[in-house]
Amino acid sequence: MKLQYRGVTYDHIPHPVKLGNTSKAGKYRGVAVNYPTLMTDVPQPQMELTYRGVTYTTGQDKKVKADKPVQPVATQAQSTTLEERLRLLMMKHHRQMVRREQAMLARVDAEVGLPVTAATGFRNHIQGLTPSPVWLSCDRSSVAMS
Repeated sequence: MKLQYRGVTYDHIPHPVKLGNTSKAGKYRGVAVNYPTLMTDVPQPQMELTYRGVTYTTGQDKKVKADKPVQPVATQAQSTTLEERLRLLMMKHHRQMVRREQAMLARVDAEVGLPVTAATGFRNHIQGLTPSPVWLSCDRSSVAMS
C-alpha cells in the first residue's frame, strides 16, 4: 500500500500480528469486554533517520555499557557556629512576629471595613522600621513554651 506523508511517499507493509487463543476479560463502563492476548511482540521497523542533521537508527536494541559505580567523595560537613545559629533563630523569630502583626492588622482592617489588602503591603513601604509596642502583644506567650 502506497502512503504519503508531507510529500514523501512510502510503501507500508504491515506486520501480521499473531493473537493467542486466550483472552483477558474485563469490564468497561459496566459492559463485559474481552481482550485478546498477543503471542509475540510486534516487530518495530528498522530505519535510519536524520533529525536536525543527526542520524540515528530506530527499531534495534541499543547495547549500553554498564556504568561504573561512583565512589563516594568524603566531604566535610558544614558546621554552623553558635553565632550563626543564634542569628538564624533571631531572624526566624522576627519573621514570625512580622507575620503575626500582619495577620492582626488584616483582621482589624476587616473589622473596620477596609479591604484586607490595605494591611498586606504596609511593612514593605517603610524603611528602617523599629519594633513597635504592638509586637509585645504579637509575640508568643512564655506560657506556651512550657
